[in-house]
Amino acid sequence: MNETPGQQNYSDIVSNAILMGNAKYDAESQSNKAFALGTVLSASSSNDNTTVEMNILSKDLDAGMDLMSAAVLTPTFPKDKIDLLISRNIDFNSPTKMDIAELSSVFSNYSIFGLSNPLGRYFYKTQIQKITPVIIKEYYDFNFTPKNANLIICGSFDVAAIKPIIEKYYGSWKSEFGGANGVSLESPSIKKREIGFVNRTGATQCALQWNKVAPAVTDKDQLAFSLS
Repeated sequence: MNETPGQQNYSDIVSNAILMGNAKYDAESQSNKAFALGTVLSASSSNDNTTVEMNILSKDLDAGMDLMSAAVLTPTFPKDKIDLLISRNIDFNSPTKMDIAELSSVFSNYSIFGLSNPLGRYFYKTQIQKITPVIIKEYYDFNFTPKNANLIICGSFDVAAIKPIIEKYYGSWKSEFGGANGVSLESPSIKKREIGFVNRTGATQCALQWNKVAPAVTDKDQLAFSLS
């Protein structure tokens, strides 16, 4: 939701680039340490958040916090790896190669939200080719701030003992641009019935996607809508 016009796909690139190495661990040593801890450090992005997570034994919390905090706070965004990621995104997200179900989702989002809403925009080749590590670092610095983040630790541990560990690794985290960068978007308004067709030459299957305004949580139709 924080992607302004021209920043399509930035969040996805950042979530991937976070695990490409940082000031403390390069990608190989990061992977080796995670393997030694019996875990995998993963990152992903969705419409409204980016998540970095791992599962470790309670006794390894300090080592795990060290590994995760280095990835979250000090990513280096290596140019060769980002260039390769962008190249793959361009290749696999070409309209002539995309899975038709994903293609229908892209056009549905455009139809529902429109270009004025970040959820309605999708990246394109000439736009994404302009991305550099410096640009991604600026986007990261602006959006990945302590006031715009939550740290959730779930398991069996002593709360008093864990607080100093959190302070040790995250206490010095400062925002490059100040406060939180929150975005609030209006719900889309579907006012009439529309039927859209996306034709792809050579496709052997078709995808159907139906969109409508969801019932309220308290509405009797909520369950049926969710199941559909």
